[in-house]
Amino acid sequence: MSGVVKLVNSYPGFEVPIGTRLAALHPKLPDETNLTRFFETVCQNRGYNAVAFDNREDAERWLLSDAGLPAA
Repeated sequence: MSGVVKLVNSYPGFEVPIGTRLAALHPKLPDETNLTRFFETVCQNRGYNAVAFDNREDAERWLLSDAGLPAA
């Protein structure tokens, strides 16, 4: 999990603007879903608009939409 924190903490160095939308896909292995949720939480705590999705289509739809939140 420390790798997730390091990754997100590196975003300012790459000039990733606060508020940037970031989509993550839940892995097919249930034990790894917590890592995706952790990534989502770390990003949100640092001002990034990160959301975890179950499938690529929903993630792409959200990234390309005008909405700031995923569809229910």
